[in-house]
Amino acid sequence: MKRMNKTTSTRITTLWLALNAAGAGLFLLFASAAWVEPEIRQYPGAAGGGAVIAVLGGAPLLALYTLANAGLFIWAVVVRMRRSYWPISAWCWASLPMWVGVVIFSRSHM
Repeated sequence: MKRMNKTTSTRITTLWLALNAAGAGLFLLFASAAWVEPEIRQYPGAAGGGAVIAVLGGAPLLALYTLANAGLFIWAVVVRMRRSYWPISAWCWASLPMWVGVVIFSRSHM
């Protein structure tokens, strides 16, 4: 099989990180609908504006990107085992801590 060159690997990585950043932005857009305003957080029973929007918009988006990232990384490991090279740049792994940070940030505002 033909080995990918560095330019192709860099393009895949750049596209992957851009797609993940766009998905993270959309997730935060949906999740922010459920955030409680800081001014009313101390009142009992204070709730965010759109928990339904956050669940129906944010949860499927998070699940989609989780499955896509898992699929990419499983594919990369299989290629590594079969062909002895990584088909993606090490920067693709940056999408994992990015998503963890996005979820932690979102949860800190609820």
